[in-house]
Amino acid sequence: MTSVAPALPDPSLRHIEGIIFDMDGVIVDSEPRHQQAFMDIFHEIGYADNHGIQFENYLGKSDRAVWD
Repeated sequence: MTSVAPALPDPSLRHIEGIIFDMDGVIVDSEPRHQQAFMDIFHEIGYADNHGIQFENYLGKSDRAVWD
């Protein structure tokens, strides 16, 4: 059995003390990109428009709420 030593971290990253995850759009307004992602999927599955979804009614809600 062969073992591989873990790669050493990139020296330029050693000064990082933390990472912030913005999962609800408080720091970054991700809704426009999220809406575009839905539109891309609709287009891929053959729908020409937003399939009746009024995105402004779902701001701040989960993807499941949009699909349900």
